[in-house]
Amino acid sequence: MCSDQASLSTTISNKQEFESLFRAHYAPLVGYASKLLGDADSAADVVQQLFVNIWDKQGSLEIEGSTKSYLLRSTHNACLNAIKHEKVKAEHSAQSLFGASETEQRDLLEEEEFNLKVRTAVQSLPTQCRKIFLMSRLQGKKYQQIADELSLSVKTVENQMGKALRTLRDELREEQKTTMRLVKSILWFLIGVNVFSIVMK
Repeated sequence: MCSDQASLSTTISNKQEFESLFRAHYAPLVGYASKLLGDADSAADVVQQLFVNIWDKQGSLEIEGSTKSYLLRSTHNACLNAIKHEKVKAEHSAQSLFGASETEQRDLLEEEEFNLKVRTAVQSLPTQCRKIFLMSRLQGKKYQQIADELSLSVKTVENQMGKALRTLRDELREEQKTTMRLVKSILWFLIGVNVFSIVMK
């Protein structure tokens, strides 16, 4: 059992102790990070990365004071770094947009609008259909893998993928009028993983 007064080098001497540390502190740390970041998903990412770093450095960390204090301080610093990173990204995006020509600005806005419509269209698919589609296009899994994981027949997976593609083509037909969008759509439907993963971010 981990103690707040124990150093992390002794607290995570093995996998069981690390899991105990994770269970004891993960939820409170995510709650704390959420208050700083204003976003639960980002908070979870920050805390998960913190524990990954701790696991990677197990045995080499010598922390004076309580484990809880160290984890809170580390989470606080990680959140500040995340905020700075997002600020830099936002400033870079703004510079890219305002530094672009009128045509380039229009293309950037159209591309973002198209990406949003793609995400919306995918979310509108029936639950099983959407899950199968994302496993194929986003995770790059083959039909047999999907069928095994979901306890379905390969034929059912094929039918659900066909239904998803038909539905999405219909939903996005009006968005395929410009050359850029048409090229992206064709790549998305035929190739899948790489292009689709970018669109879904």
